Amino acid sequence: MKICFLTSTPFSLGGEQRVTSVIASLLSKNHEITILCTNSKEKINYNLYNLDNNVKIIFTNYKNDILAKIKRKVKRELNNLNIKTGIFSNNLKMQRFITYNKQLNENIAEIINKEEFDIVIGVAKTFSMILAEISNKINAKTIGWQHNTFDIYFKTKGKDLYYKQKLVKEMLPKLDYYIVLTKYDEEKIKQEYGIKVLTIHNPVSFISEETSKLTNKQFLAAGRFTYTKGFDMLIESFKIFSKFNKDWKLVIVGEGKEKKQLQNQIKNYNLQDRIRIDSFTDDIKKYFLNSSTLLLSSRWEGMPMIVLESIEMGVPVIAYNIIAMQEIFEDAQAKILVSQYDINEYANAMLKVANDDEYRKKLGKNAKERSRLFSKELILKQWEDLLKSI
Repeated sequence: MKICFLTSTPFSLGGEQRVTSVIASLLSKNHEITILCTNSKEKINYNLYNLDNNVKIIFTNYKNDILAKIKRKVKRELNNLNIKTGIFSNNLKMQRFITYNKQLNENIAEIINKEEFDIVIGVAKTFSMILAEISNKINAKTIGWQHNTFDIYFKTKGKDLYYKQKLVKEMLPKLDYYIVLTKYDEEKIKQEYGIKVLTIHNPVSFISEETSKLTNKQFLAAGRFTYTKGFDMLIESFKIFSKFNKDWKLVIVGEGKEKKQLQNQIKNYNLQDRIRIDSFTDDIKKYFLNSSTLLLSSRWEGMPMIVLESIEMGVPVIAYNIIAMQEIFEDAQAKILVSQYDINEYANAMLKVANDDEYRKKLGKNAKERSRLFSKELILKQWEDLLKSI
């Protein structure tokens, strides 16, 4: 079967890119897999997320000339206006205009038909919407793949699709199938849009025979430095924690636009000796082996790969009580979930884990057991079953 993933690029930093590489690699054992990218600026790097060499990378050849750039800028400004005010919330024609690039979409459709793909998977909201828009122009089955929560995608003011419900309700039913990460999202999508939808969790990206001994007095956090990830709240919690614990340190691994802001926050609190920021790494396992608890401070998540990797390494997790964490752990005693977004309660949870070795090790053991539910083999079977049925 010839399968295409439609995305911007799998070669930039982020969980979406990582899981796309993992699923594409798994499917490449039995299928001919291609990733069609709209962004050719990112350097091809198969080693970044261990993308299988059998996966083919191709690019759109849409020419972004001066006129196209001007038109794109105008659409972006109108889209930003709609995000802020909802001025086009009842105007389907304008929603289509500010959302789609006709020339790019035609180029994507042309490539899909030329390559004769059997199934095309739109990665995340942008490419799921593009795929829906061109679905009647291509000779392939279509799957949308949601990478964040229903509430963030469709029901959060200030997000792109909040004031585009007319467009969403027109587009999503044009897809042959829609994949979400949690049962909560599956029920919401069914209720709201009445389309074929299936929950497939993200898989653990690697298997490890080693687990952390959970003896180092070190917390770990990792991800892109954006508002979504809540590192600002994490530093606030660590500031509170540091008043009662003088031993444990925090390592934050990542890159992003808020890096300078986070560095200044650390400096203002005189925590330079307690909090270290390291650049993105392609060897996160070594950080887990040297850490005793993962701190997830995200305001929202789809299904974070860093948490799945953490439980594979037997490292317990402290996180806010967001839907993704409820789904990953359910009733498993492998985590501490904190009220959203209570930095004092989060600091107390850190103190509890740091001060009780036996409790921490019990959480770690349960975390490792929980990781089996997210094995590559199990998740691959779910994908294969879907592809056969579509």
